[in-house]
This record gives sequence, C-alpha cells and structure tokens, in this order.
Amino acid sequence: MDETLLRRLRKLGVVQGLGGLKPSPVDERIGPETRPTQGEPGASSGALPGGVVQTPHGPFWLLRRSYPADVVHGRHVFRELNGVDETALALLQVPDLGLRPAFLDTETTGLAGGAGTLAFLVGAGVWQGDELVLHLIFMRTPEEEFAALNYLSEVLDAATGLVTFNGRGFDVPILESRYILNRLPPTPLALPHLDLLTVARRLWRDHLPSRRLGVLETEILGIKRTEQDLDSGLIPYLYREYLETRDPTEMRRVFYHNEIDVLSLATLMAHVAEMVTAPEALSLAPGEWVGVGRILDQAGREGEALAAWRRALDDPAPLDEACAARTWAEMGLRHKRRGDWDRALAIWDAWMTADPAAIEPLEEKAKYFEWTARRLDVALACTEAALHRVAGWPAGARRRDTQAALEHRARRLRRRLARLDEDGEEADMVEGTRLVLATHNRGKRREWQALLEELDLTILLPEEVGVALPVEETGSTYLDNALLKARALAEASGLPALADDSGLEVDALDGAPGVRSARFQPGSDEVRYVALLTALEGVAPEARGARFRCVAALVLPDGRSFTTEGVCEGVIADVPSGAEGFGYDPVFYVPEAGATMAALSFEEKNRISHRARAAQAMRAMLAGVLNH
Repeated sequence: MDETLLRRLRKLGVVQGLGGLKPSPVDERIGPETRPTQGEPGASSGALPGGVVQTPHGPFWLLRRSYPADVVHGRHVFRELNGVDETALALLQVPDLGLRPAFLDTETTGLAGGAGTLAFLVGAGVWQGDELVLHLIFMRTPEEEFAALNYLSEVLDAATGLVTFNGRGFDVPILESRYILNRLPPTPLALPHLDLLTVARRLWRDHLPSRRLGVLETEILGIKRTEQDLDSGLIPYLYREYLETRDPTEMRRVFYHNEIDVLSLATLMAHVAEMVTAPEALSLAPGEWVGVGRILDQAGREGEALAAWRRALDDPAPLDEACAARTWAEMGLRHKRRGDWDRALAIWDAWMTADPAAIEPLEEKAKYFEWTARRLDVALACTEAALHRVAGWPAGARRRDTQAALEHRARRLRRRLARLDEDGEEADMVEGTRLVLATHNRGKRREWQALLEELDLTILLPEEVGVALPVEETGSTYLDNALLKARALAEASGLPALADDSGLEVDALDGAPGVRSARFQPGSDEVRYVALLTALEGVAPEARGARFRCVAALVLPDGRSFTTEGVCEGVIADVPSGAEGFGYDPVFYVPEAGATMAALSFEEKNRISHRARAAQAMRAMLAGVLNH
C-alpha cells in the first residue's frame, strides 16, 4: 500500500491489520460494465466502474454486469447455479427459493449494526434468462440512499428468494432499518431466505477452523481472489476516506470485494446442494461427512445420517479425537433412542476398539446392563473397565472428577449386588424405594439418579413399569406441566412419580423459549440450539443473558404433591461447545464454571445445574415422605 493511503488511514484511526495489504492493477476481465457519466468520479484513471443512474428519486451510482451461463467461478459453471433442487432445500430445512433467487451482500459503514449503520454498497445478483445479472448499487453520498433503496426494491421485485451469508444476523436487519428510516416498507426483503452461514456452520464445523466466506472460497470452492481484494474490516474506513476526498481509487477494490462475495454465494449454494444430495460424487474429507450426516439427521433421514457418520469414522484419514467421540456418541444415541440395543451395543463395542482411551462407550454399556438388561454384574465389570482406562489419563481435575463419578456408580452397583437373592432379585426391595420418573430421556434419568443417590432409590422410566407417557405439556407454566405429568404417571403406575419441567429463558428474546423450549423448533436438540443462535446473531455479548429454570413435582399414589424450583444463571455462547448433556447445554455458558453446560463433567453439572438445585430441595422432602 502506498504511503499516502497509509497516512490517510492512520489519520482515520486504522493502525492494525494493514501489513499484508498490497495494491494491484484493476482486474477488468470478469465481464462487461456500464460506463461512468461524464463529470462524475470517472474522469481519472482511477475511475469507479459503472455510471450514474438518474431516477425520479434522485441519482445514485450503478455497476451492472451480466454473466453468461458458461462463465466459470471456482469449481462450478454458472449454468449449474441456476436454481437449487427442491430435495436440497428440504434437507437444509429452508423454504423454496423459487427459480430466481437473489444473491445479496452489503458493505456498510460499520460492522456492529444499529440504526446509524449505512449500507453504502449493496450487491444483488438475480437470474435473468440464462444469465446472472449483478447490480452493484453504490451511494456516493448518504443523500443518495433513498434512490438506491428504491432501485434495490425494483431488483428484488424480480426475485423469488434471498441467499445471503450471515444475512439474517447482519445484512437484512441493516437494510430493513434503512428502509424504515427512509419511510419505505421493507417488503422487498420479505422473501424465502437461505442464510448460508448457518449451513456452513453445520457442514464444516468439524472440518475447518473457520467458516468465514473467504476460507470457504479457498478451501472448498477453489476460488482465488486477486490482490485487488482487501480485508473487509478496512471497508468502513475507506468509505469514510472516499467521502472526505472523493478519490475513488480504493472504492474500486471495495467494488471488486463485493462482486466476488455475491458470485461466491451462488457458487457456495450450488456446492452445498450437491454436497447434501450427492455426497458420493465429491471427494469429501471425514469432517465433511460428519457435517453431511448432521444435515441428514436434522432433516429426519436417520439411516442416511448413520451411513455418512460411519463413512467418516471408517476413512483412512482420522477424525479429530473430539469429533470422533461426538460422532460415535451420536450413532449410539440414535439406536438407543429407538430401543435397538443390539445395534447400540455394536456401536459402543466398535468405539471401544477404535479408541482404547474412551470411557464413554463403557459408561453407556454400564447403564444399559444396570437399568435395561438388569445384569448388575456386567454393569459393574464395565464400570471397573472404565476406571482402569481413566487411571491412564494425565493427573488433573478431569481425571479426578471422572474417577469420582465412576467410583460412585461402582459403589452403588456393589450395594445392589449384595442385595440379590438366589433368583437374582433384590431381596430387600420394597415399593417405597421405587420411584418412576416422567421422561423417556435416559440422560435425564441419569442426572436424577445421581442427584438423589444418597436416598438409594431405584428410579424407573415409564416403559420399565409398562406405562405409556402420553401427557401433553399444555400448561402455561413449568409448575403446571410438572404436576400434569407427575399426577398422570402416579395414577397409572401406582408408584410415587417424579416429574420436572424446565426451560431456557433468554433475556434478548423476552424470556423465550421458556416453557416452549422443547418445541422452539421442530427437530433434534441441535436444530433447536442452532435456531437459537440464529435468532441471537448480532446480539451483543452483554445482552445475551439467560437462565435455565427447573420446577420439580413429586406426586404420591394417594394424590399428595410436593414441588421445588431451581435456577442456573448464564449467557448464550456464540458457538456450541462440549459433548456432554442434552438440549441447549452446548450453547449455555455458565460464568461461575467457565464453560458451557455441555463441557462440564457429570459431577460439576450436578453441583450447579438448575435441575441439581431443584433436586437438592427435593432430596430432603423425598427422604421424609418415602420413609413414611
């Protein structure tokens, strides 16, 4: 970069991030362009490409390019990009984008958003016949905004959908606010919307350290930008410089940056569609197969998801250890939820062989043999094998906490084995020590079993006592729902019934999803927390406060009821973290623990979670009630 521009940027406060930025001649090879009107910024050799458009609403600057069907961008020809197969859209769980989606990207005066942020350059690519027509709509001054937005409306009127990259959290909200401030209805933006950033996070989370568009271009799409490109963080400063000096030289580079962004959206959409509908046609890395499996699983295509995950695990190139563990766990969980225990056991055995240090498959087997197969001796053997593996871990808190949890289970199993009579039944078991939990979630049963361990209860699931759990959570509060479930289960089983209802309350969403946390978005736990992250994109860290709340209800066969409540305060993280827990645990960050709920050990979670706090109050109550 020349010294003159460096001095100007330093004057504007830019002091970092310029070391690798180099000037280069303007690249005019991409396609035809309109010519600038005489007298506008264009008389010098550094002229802006394009020209002035005079409208009834005033002037603005426009660069319009057309890309024929045979133009190649990265690894794709544009004719491949005209529309996306409906199957791909269904798998991505987005509405039909129609035949003419618009690819939209903005350059703004700031990266934080807000009413004061101006989208001074809007790139919109729309299909017209067999060509992709690109409109770069530029405001030479803020006074041209009204005319520019009216023109953008005309462009989007011809579109049937929107494709963006972080558009839900950034581009579209900024444009909506600019429409409203100009007393224009933002209806042109109310189109079916595919935000490719959300898709990229799901597909490449386990393959790339970053899912930024520039990284995807280089690593996935085979797109190499010229030195004419520049860091997006500089763009607000360069526009401010342009407003002061009217020198368009650096704005040409901003135009190039936005143009490639828009074209890459089209290429990325085509690549994503091929990746989820015909992955066998691509040379995918193991981490990418994991992402494909995640998309398929969230779309309800469980069999195909399991095949994709198995492909990832069987690849000669090994997965990252944490990713492999998550993948094995997800595969086992799918079979476990269906009650397909033979396949679940096969997965856990294969996991044990593939990773000699893993204890999770042994823990899963121990739970199965204790609570489902009723083979306490095998459950104890699995627990002792897990303890043997943990003994080889490096010394530290993780080993200490894990050993404590496993030894706790081993002691319980030995006590239960000591009570077995000649027929293998627990001879001193009485009805008062059996309690049925109103859930089909074995992870929740595991938590309650540990939380109430001192009472030496046997906590059963409804299916283990031959009772269905058809109760719908129709209450308007956690307490209503907990009592509904516990009462129905106590009446059907004749046993004391414990139920809880819990939810996540997010300050920025006015306490939502709250009692509707499990129904916030149809699909898996991951679908729900990804939807939550999408809803919070652009929300400042200090505004992402949240809490888990749990209300527990105990109902006895005689109709008496007892309730407690627990709360755990936290914030919603930017990205998921941790492989433990369930629900929203991977995105719920607990400041006092310095980690998300899903990253905590079992023992740690059972000290601070909302359910743990409700259980602490319930423990003393249960001890007194069940002893009488």
